[in-house]
Amino acid sequence: NQHIARIYGTLESMKDNWLFPNVIPTFSNGYGYSWNLFYGPLSVYGTLLIYFFVRNYIVAYKIFAFICMLLSGITMCKFVKTISGNRDVGILGSILYMTFPYHLTDIYTRNALGEYVSFVFIPLVFLGLYELLFTKENKYHLAIGASCLILTHNLSTAIVALFSLIFVLVNWKKLIDKEVLK
Repeated sequence: NQHIARIYGTLESMKDNWLFPNVIPTFSNGYGYSWNLFYGPLSVYGTLLIYFFVRNYIVAYKIFAFICMLLSGITMCKFVKTISGNRDVGILGSILYMTFPYHLTDIYTRNALGEYVSFVFIPLVFLGLYELLFTKENKYHLAIGASCLILTHNLSTAIVALFSLIFVLVNWKKLIDKEVLK
C-alpha cells in the first residue's frame, strides 16, 4: 500500500504542476508529506511510465517488478560473463542472483520497491569497477550503475559504496596505472 500511495501521490503532484515532486502536497490533510525525499525517484517514475499504458496502479507495480527482476538477471549475466568469459556461467550467475531468498523476499514479501530496483544496478557498478581496473575499457557502466543506484535506494548505495571501496583497496596496485586513475 505504501508504494502504491506514493506512486498515486506523485502523479497527483505532477498534475498540480510539480514536475519532480519531493513533497506530495495533497497528503496529510493538505500539509504535504515528503515521501519522495526518503526514497529515490527512479522506482516511482518507472512505475508511472507503465501506469500510463495500463491505467492501473497495482498492475503497473507488478509489471515493473517483473521488468526489474528480468533486468537484474540481465545485468548480473553481463557482469558474470565479463569476469568469467563464459556465457553459461553468466546465465547460471543470473539465475542464482534472481532466485536468492533476499531478492525474492524483497519482491514477494516485503514489497521493498527501492531495494529490488537497486538489484538492477548493483551488478553494473561492480562491472564498471572490474572494467576500469582490469580491462581498461570505459563503457560507462560504473557511472550509469552508480548514478541510477543513487536515484533508487539510499541504503543500497551506501552498502555498495563500502564494498566498492573494499574492492578498490584490495586491488590498490592497479591504481598505479595512470590510465586507470584518469
